[in-house]
Order: sequence, then structure tokens, then C-alpha cells
Amino acid sequence: MDFRTNASLLTVLAILILASTPASANFCAYDAVPAASLLFPFVAIDYNDDSQSGINTVISITNLSHKAHLTKVTIWTDYGFPMLSFNVALTGYDVQTIDIRDILVQGQLPVTKTEPHSSTEGATPDGPVSPHGSSPAGWIDGLLPRPEPTFPFERCDTTSRGYPGLYATPIPPSFLDLFRAFLSVSQSADRMYSDSCTQPYDVEADPPGSYEWFIQRDVTGPTWMYITVDLVETCDNLRPTDPGYWGPTSEKEAIVASANVLTGDVYWLSAAGASGGKAVHLEADRNFSRVVSATSAGTPISFYHSHTTLKNLPSDMREPLPTAWALRYAEVSENPDYLNLARIRVWKGSTSLEQPPDLEVYPDPEQADELRASNCYGYTYYAWDEDEMVVSVWGGCWGDPPPSRNLFPLRTQEVSVEQLRLAGYRGWLLFVWPSSNYPEGVASAPEYYQTWMGVAEDPWGTHATFADGTVMANWNCFSDQELPILGVDYDYVKRFAAEPFPRDDIRRPAETQ
Repeated sequence: MDFRTNASLLTVLAILILASTPASANFCAYDAVPAASLLFPFVAIDYNDDSQSGINTVISITNLSHKAHLTKVTIWTDYGFPMLSFNVALTGYDVQTIDIRDILVQGQLPVTKTEPHSSTEGATPDGPVSPHGSSPAGWIDGLLPRPEPTFPFERCDTTSRGYPGLYATPIPPSFLDLFRAFLSVSQSADRMYSDSCTQPYDVEADPPGSYEWFIQRDVTGPTWMYITVDLVETCDNLRPTDPGYWGPTSEKEAIVASANVLTGDVYWLSAAGASGGKAVHLEADRNFSRVVSATSAGTPISFYHSHTTLKNLPSDMREPLPTAWALRYAEVSENPDYLNLARIRVWKGSTSLEQPPDLEVYPDPEQADELRASNCYGYTYYAWDEDEMVVSVWGGCWGDPPPSRNLFPLRTQEVSVEQLRLAGYRGWLLFVWPSSNYPEGVASAPEYYQTWMGVAEDPWGTHATFADGTVMANWNCFSDQELPILGVDYDYVKRFAAEPFPRDDIRRPAETQ
């Protein structure tokens, strides 16, 4: 491509500068911007189809900085157990694609190295920017994106624990069987509900003939999981649930870093079709405590709050996720070749507990024999059809009728819209989670949730599509975003102007890139 105008040249230069300087995005906004952590909230594979055309998920991680960086990838079960962590090294402007089937079925982790690469790596003098522009001689050449291929030796060398260049040896079959066992718990273990709010673990078996997916799901379908990616300082075998991951401890400093340099994409694949989307981008900021809500204990809410501040460790400084979403749905299509129902994909996490309070993993996530879901769930939803007819379902034990079935007890799941109470075949849904659905005077919020939601149409078929929901509120950042107003026509500018510190102080980067 030839750029022959100053306007085009300046556009290119702006892009290059953005990729090598601290990002300046809206902290606490749900947006795809350079981040310090990534969440892939819904990942699936089908163990029943060993071919490469079976249901599968592929993710990609991109380093937007010219500097080399290390990341820690963690695969979590759909009930929140971190069963596998590994390191990925990214040189400057590097991208790494990870096939989840390759890892969990073939046992092959991605091999990434920190040794010097080719001396010709990077931009060439006659690269994509034309040398015939009207800029001063040498000006463009000085701004060419030249990546740094190596790390300081002590951060991650060939003798380091978890050095990703040593992953060529496949994962032993015994470990792959163990991973599969963990992932099948929510398909095969005993699963029960409870309608008791005062005794949430006084569980009752689901009534005979019930159609609720949580009880009926089995190992014939795909397994579900989610993945986190964190920027880290060193190669290590720690997981996000380990105190030393966040540090400092008596043995070592924290391995987690906070530069906002990562972006990610996800692709859901099957023999019939494919769809894709963006990872959830979690920015870090040293000043995040000034622009987020606080828990009842006074500690600022962050994404990894339950693994850091709750354990008296340094905060992760990552922005927390929203608490209300708008979702468009179509239950049935008029096209006879396209009759698959829409699926709601939901990820939820707890801020103040290791596990959200509406699901007990018994006896514990490492030895999970039972999943006990409470119907005293936290969410509220409304469904409108295309004629503005509406139905509503409230969470919590606030009176008659008794609570409905908890359709989203897991940390991540894909649930058909036919499970919900809908106003019509087509319309939209408003989902409100704690603490946005605990307005003042109704009840005190028993828990702080963080959530992500989206809609997949024909998710594994020839017409597969996916769309993120629209964020309606984030109580974790704006504690006045609660029913009935939420974030509609919310005056963000006025709110920031009222803060007792300069606006651009909010955006000071956590560290240089």
C-alpha cells in the first residue's frame, strides 16, 4: 500500500505511536483496548469428536508493544477451578494463536521462546510507509516499528521454572485424563437445586421430568471452560489462586505486571460453521481505587479482588466487570433452514468470595462430586417482545411466588433462551445482577457480582453468529447505577468533574511499556 498524502501519513504515524506508548482509554468502560489481562469468558470443545472438525475454540493473544512481554495463560473449569496454567512469551508486536483442542486432546502446549530471533526481523526500510512522502528525510525511518525480541536474561531463561520454550514434550495422557475429568464434572456429577434461602445447601433433587438444562446436561455435549491471560514479569508455575502469584510474599515478589499492552480474539469452530468475537479486555491502573466502588470493608473492587485484596495481598488493579446487560434474542426463525434457538452465554464471578454464593462445589473444586445450585439467585431479568409486552423475574427471597430455577449457576455456561420466561418469540432481555438490582430500601446486597453476557445464534451451525451484550450498568465502578435507572443517559462527564482530582490523573498508566 502506498501512502502519498500527509493526512494518510499522519494516520499511520498515529497508529505506530499508539502501539508503542501507554494507552489512554476509559477505565471502567467495557471496551476492547490494550489491557494488562484478558478474559475469554466462554470456551468449548467436544471430547466426543476427536477430529479437527469437532467443536473447538481457538484464541489469539497479541502484544501491541514494541517490547517483549511474558503472559500467564490459565484454563479454568466452568465451576471456577484453575486446572492448568502455562506461560507464553511474546516478542515485540508478536501474536500467538492457541488451539484449545491441541492442548486438551493432543497434549501440546504452545512453544514460545525468548532467544534472539533473526536479525532481519521487523520493518524493512521500504516497508508499508512510502519513502516518497513529503516528510523530512529520516523522520519516518526513525518511527518504524522495531520489535525487541528478547527479555532481560533473569526474567525468563532456559533454566527458569515454566520456561515456555520447553513445552515441546507433550502433556502426559494421565494429566489429559485428569483435565477431562475436571471439565466433565458439571456434565456428570450429581447436580441439585435448593429453594431454601435461609439454608442454601439444604438441597433438593430436581422434580422428575424437569427440563432444566443444569440437571439434564450430560457428557454427550461439549465441555465448557474459561481462560484468563495475565501479563507477568517472570516464568513461573504459579496460578492466579496462589498467593505468590500476586505477592509480595516472604519468598518472592509478585510475578504479575500491569502494563496495558495485550489484546485478544476468540473463534468458536465446528464442522458446520464458525463465529468469533473479542476477549474481555481488563485494563490496569495504579489509581483505579479512585474510580471504582468499594466493598463494605472499604476495599476497592477489582477483577481479581477475591484472590488479592480479600486475602490481604496487593490488589491486581484490574477494572471490574459490569452488573447489567441488554441482549437481543430471537427464539424461532421463519427460515425453515434456520430453526436453532438463540443461546445466552454468561460468565459470572464473585468479588468477595472464591465461588459465587449460588453454587456450592462439594466437597471442594479439586474433588468435586456434587454441584449444588441455589435458586435464591442474585439476578433479575425482564423480557420485552417486539410489541413492548414485558415479563419479569426477580432474584432473591423477597416473597411469593417462590424463586424460579437458577438458570446460570456456573461460572460460565451457554443456555437456550427457551429456558427463560419470554414475552414473545423475538425481543430483548435486560439482565440485572447484584449489586445493581438491590436498590436502596429493598434489601442490602449479599454479594458483589462481576459478569459478562452475549448471545449466540445457531452457535455450532452453518449460520453461527455471536454478539456481546450491551452494558447497562457497572455497579462495581458506579455505585449509583442500580434499578430503576441503571446507566441509561448516565452523566459520566458530570460525575468525573465532581471528583476531587484532575480527570487525566485517572488515566495515568500503571507503568511504562
